[in-house]
Amino acid sequence: MPTGILTAAPTHFDWVTLLVPVLPGLIAPYFNIEGTKLHEGGVSEDEIIIRLQKGSEYDRNAPDLNLFMRAHQFEGRVEQCQGNSQLLHDAIRSELDAVERRDVSLSVEIIICELGYASSNSGKEV
Repeated sequence: MPTGILTAAPTHFDWVTLLVPVLPGLIAPYFNIEGTKLHEGGVSEDEIIIRLQKGSEYDRNAPDLNLFMRAHQFEGRVEQCQGNSQLLHDAIRSELDAVERRDVSLSVEIIICELGYASSNSGKEV
């Protein structure tokens, strides 16, 4: 399950909550490995985890919005990491431009790594 942390500068935090529901649909295509099963590289927007956090007035040299993504190192993701960072940035930038937020600075970081993941819901493993 690719996980994203969207950090928004305090001055942008209130309106950026409207962007969060759109992000999984924008992100999933850049982490999905065509032809693979779910949890083996296949990803839909339902598997994208997004956490929103407010930046600090003490942040320095930080963009207004920073999306930090991490995902498991399935074959095919590493090779596409830099290209997908740019494509995802451009997709989010288009969303921002569409709502006339052209003045907002944006960065996208992707880390592809070996990681473990476990979760539960209502006492059941997911």
